[in-house]
Amino acid sequence: NLYDVSFDINESIQYNIIDTEFFVDQNRYSSNKYLLELRYSIAKFESVFTYSKSSMLKLKVTPYYDTLGFLESQSYYTSTKLFDKGLGIKYNLSNNSGISFEHHIVNPYSFYEFLNIFNDNTPNVKSNHLGAYLSKDNNIFKVGLFNKYYDFDDKSITDNGLTFGMRIEYFENKNSADIAFMIGERSNVHGSIGKESYFKIMLTIVSGEEWFVNERKK
Repeated sequence: NLYDVSFDINESIQYNIIDTEFFVDQNRYSSNKYLLELRYSIAKFESVFTYSKSSMLKLKVTPYYDTLGFLESQSYYTSTKLFDKGLGIKYNLSNNSGISFEHHIVNPYSFYEFLNIFNDNTPNVKSNHLGAYLSKDNNIFKVGLFNKYYDFDDKSITDNGLTFGMRIEYFENKNSADIAFMIGERSNVHGSIGKESYFKIMLTIVSGEEWFVNERKK
């Protein structure tokens, strides 16, 4: 807001609004990342290892005002880099069933302080996942357990849960619908409040049809 400032006869200051200036910051984020993935299988075992790391995340801020237009841009960089790695092992019980285990570690970017309205950093995350599946008549049934550990600067949160899922494949196995149900319990940063119980229902539809194929005969 732009004001016209004046003083009355008693020398008290007076403000009279004369205009309102609207502005917006255009934020452009950029970074580079490399990913290394190794896979190996022997007999009924399959394994995969992934490792990735990024450069520091760059933020370019360009202010825009109604009357002034675009002003000079400023660049900011995070103090940490994005880093994650994972390990997965799968054992095929038969051609239609198997069990798997995954372990993941994710260290995210730090926040930009002037954008961090909650004054808290993104946590580092460690997670373990154990699952099993059974395939029958183009349907896949899955069950799993997971444990996640969120490590903040001065506190931590644990998240444990159980998942059930089913995939239905149709139209010559080109399309599928996934239905999953998750129940879990999560701690919080305030120990006196107690743990949070939750459930989620997820539906995913994947279409593999070729929409833009010219089937007209010459």
